[in-house]
Amino acid sequence: MIQSPEEKEAFIKSLDLRTSATPIPASLDVEGFLKSLKGVKNHKRFIEHLASREDKQRRLGFLNLVEPTLNHPDFVMLNNDVGRKKYAKVFQKDNGKHLTYLLVTAEDDKLLITGIPDVRRSYIIKEIKDADIIYSFIRPGS
Repeated sequence: MIQSPEEKEAFIKSLDLRTSATPIPASLDVEGFLKSLKGVKNHKRFIEHLASREDKQRRLGFLNLVEPTLNHPDFVMLNNDVGRKKYAKVFQKDNGKHLTYLLVTAEDDKLLITGIPDVRRSYIIKEIKDADIIYSFIRPGS
C-alpha cells in the first residue's frame, strides 16, 4: 500500500510498466462484452458512454482490455472522497510497443465509469500523485 508523498515519488521513480506488460487478449465484440463481467451492473450504459466520445471507434475497439484490467491490474489508485477506483494495466502490442489502459469504476466495481486506452505516462503520474492510496501488483524486477 502506497500513501505518503515520499512513497508515491519512490513508486513513480521505480515505475517501468513495460516490464509487467502482458499480450493484448483477443478482440471482443459488444455482445461478448455484454456477457462478461457478471458483477457489473451497467454494461450497456458503459458501451453507450464509450460510443458518445469523439474517439468512440478506438475506445470500443479496446473492450477486450476491460476484464483483464479489472481482474488483474498492475496497480489500483483510490480516491476516498470520490469513491472511485482507477485500475491501470499495461499491454504489449503485436509491434512490440506498449499500451496502458485505465479503467475507472465506482460502487465496489459494480459500475464501470470509463475506459481510456493508451494513457500517457504523464497522465498516470498525475493520477498517482492525486490518489489517496495505491495498491501495486507489479512484482519488483519483473
